[in-house]
Amino acid sequence: SGEELSFDRGNAMFTRSRVDASQAMAWSEDRIEYSDITLRELAVKLSRQYNVSIRLELTSAELAEKTFRISLRNRETVGEVLSALQRILPIQVERREGEIVIR
Repeated sequence: SGEELSFDRGNAMFTRSRVDASQAMAWSEDRIEYSDITLRELAVKLSRQYNVSIRLELTSAELAEKTFRISLRNRETVGEVLSALQRILPIQVERREGEIVIR
């Protein structure tokens, strides 16, 4: 963890906050890093990032809320990301009628 210093022009004040140093450095290394993200949250972020519809059809709500850490290099395709997730999580990925379904 590290600290981040921000300046608010509206009130001309600096604020200091604690940040995850690896996440803060990710932008400079052309990566996106999420720590403690749920599968449900990641599906939303990937949908936006890759402009695809990703829907969860999980039998376990617990799996949708399980948190993990993921680092993306901004060059992976959505297929590569989902393929990697299948190796670490008990999920199956299907392409169905213009959308991606995670079961």
